[in-house]
Amino acid sequence: MRMLAIAALLAPAPALAAWPDDLVVSGMLEHSGGTVTPEYAREQLTAVATDLGVAIANKPITPARTLGTAGFDLSAGVTVSLLTKPVETEDGTPTGWLLASQGEDPNALMVLPTMTLRKGLPASIEVGARASWLAGSRQGVLSGYVRAAPIEGFKPLPDVSFQVGYSGYVGNPELELGVMDVTGSLGGTFAFGSFPGIRQAQWSPWIGGGILVMHGRTTLDDIDRTALWADTADEDGLVVESLELGLQPQVHAGFQVTNSTVLFRIAGAWSPSSIPTLHAGMGFMF
Repeated sequence: MRMLAIAALLAPAPALAAWPDDLVVSGMLEHSGGTVTPEYAREQLTAVATDLGVAIANKPITPARTLGTAGFDLSAGVTVSLLTKPVETEDGTPTGWLLASQGEDPNALMVLPTMTLRKGLPASIEVGARASWLAGSRQGVLSGYVRAAPIEGFKPLPDVSFQVGYSGYVGNPELELGVMDVTGSLGGTFAFGSFPGIRQAQWSPWIGGGILVMHGRTTLDDIDRTALWADTADEDGLVVESLELGLQPQVHAGFQVTNSTVLFRIAGAWSPSSIPTLHAGMGFMF
C-alpha cells in the first residue's frame, strides 16, 4: 500500500518537468527529424524574439492621470498575447514558434499573470514595477517604469502623460531579451454613480502610442553556438550572438473603473508588424 502511494505521488513528475511552453533556441535547427539551415533558423528566431519582446514590454495599463503625491496602487491581472502567425507556411515550412516551442506544439496564446505596483510622487510623477510569469514555462518578466504628466486635472483639457520603462526576460538559459518602452497617453477621468447626491465612482478612458526598442542575444553553449552562428564568424572566428530586433511602433487604448479604493481595468495594445495583446486586472488604489 505504501509503495502504491509513493508511485501515485511520483507519477505526475514527468509531465510537470516538461514545461511545454519553454522556448528552446537550440532546438530550432531541427524539425521532425530533419535539419533546418542556420540562416533560416536565425531569421525565425528574430521573428520569435520580436513577438516575445512585444508581449513582455510594459503595457500602458493605467490612466493618463498619475496617482498624485500620496497615491498608491496594487493590482493583479493577466496579459494575453495572440500569436496570430501560422506555425507553418503554405508550403509546409515551419515558422519560428513551431521550431522554438518545446515538443514543437506551440500555443495560440501567450498568457502572463502579472502583479503591478505603482506609487505617485510630487510634480505629477509616478513610478511602477511589474513581475510576470509566462504561464506554462520556467520564464518570467521583471519590469519598471517612470511616468510624468505635464498636463493633468485642467478640465476641459485632457490629461497627457509620458512613460519610459524597461522590461527584462528572465529564466531562459539560451536567450536574453530586453525591451525599452517610450509611450504617451491621452485621457480623462469622469465621475459617475450617486449615493444620495455623492458621486464616488470614476471612469478613466485613455488612448495613445509609442515605440518599443528591443535588444536580444542568444546565450548558447559552444556546440549550439557553432551550429547556429558559425557562418557569421569573423576572420578571428569570433561570433556575435546579437539579434537585430530594432524598433516596433505600438498603439494602445484602455479604461479603468474605480469605486472607492477598488479598481478594474482593461487595456489593449497592438504593434502592426507583430502581435496584439490584451490586459485585464483588478486591484486597490489608496
